[in-house]
Amino acid sequence: ELTHALQDQRFDLQQLQRRALDDSASTALRGLAEGDALRVEAAYRAKVLSTAERGAYDKEYAGDVANSASATAHVPAYVTATFAAPYALGQPFAVLLYDTGGNRRVDEAFRRPPTTEEHLLDPASYLLGERSRSVDVRLHDGAHLLDHGPFGATSWYLVLAERLDPKVALEAALGWNGDDFAAVVEGGRTCVRAAFVGDTQRDEDQMSSALAGWAAAMPIDDAKAIEVDGHPGLVSCDPGASVDLGLTGRSARSLALPSLWGYLEADGSSRSLLPAGDRCYATKVVAGLTYAQVADPAGAAFTSDAFQQRLSDALSACR
Repeated sequence: ELTHALQDQRFDLQQLQRRALDDSASTALRGLAEGDALRVEAAYRAKVLSTAERGAYDKEYAGDVANSASATAHVPAYVTATFAAPYALGQPFAVLLYDTGGNRRVDEAFRRPPTTEEHLLDPASYLLGERSRSVDVRLHDGAHLLDHGPFGATSWYLVLAERLDPKVALEAALGWNGDDFAAVVEGGRTCVRAAFVGDTQRDEDQMSSALAGWAAAMPIDDAKAIEVDGHPGLVSCDPGASVDLGLTGRSARSLALPSLWGYLEADGSSRSLLPAGDRCYATKVVAGLTYAQVADPAGAAFTSDAFQQRLSDALSACR
């Protein structure tokens, strides 16, 4: 919180939020602010606290996490994940900035904030200055519009990861180059339509395949993969409270994978790779891991000699 106070004194966080163009930009800015605060907290814990103080901190933190999990047990996993995303993805984003140019580079990001959720999901996209394209979700006659705007790269990932292998979901979401969504009331039911624009045709083909798999995994016929002006998309309608959707709850846990992706890109920057090299490095390392290994709380896969060799091989291949 002291870091947030300093951010606000230096850059005026409320003013930055008012300047955010849409919800996606607002989420990205929050990710920067929260990620920077977590980065400083981690450094303080590692460099300032004594061993006894770190032990007390870890015990208190574990208790806070347990209390939070109990208090929010009734909250849908997707909602929990969307609130957690600026923290889980913001910290590796801030670490990448710091590894690229120290505190000065982090300060520059507050002067030129990230503008899309893609900048959090794939931090190299921010370093490369990647922007987004627009697409218009077409509404049927008689539909009453409830909400409209960007869906966000992170949202595409979380939706897909609920039903599919999160590695498949991440690969599809990383191709993001813009989107649009609309929530409507149609025929007495609430429905959501969303369209996805990929960086390349291959990216759109991957998303089309992922959405087809997602729709097939749904236990209802009210969710379909569609096409909007030649781009892949989805439509999903509320089937009613009596229908069991068979939710896996995986979306709340699956942020571990894109968080790892961000940290790997940050590690690539610390090893003097260029942004495109950061992506190459993350791709090659993640390809050698299963989602179960990534999500393992013990992190056994990351302490093995095989993993260290994978890091070395990926670094050599991506230089």
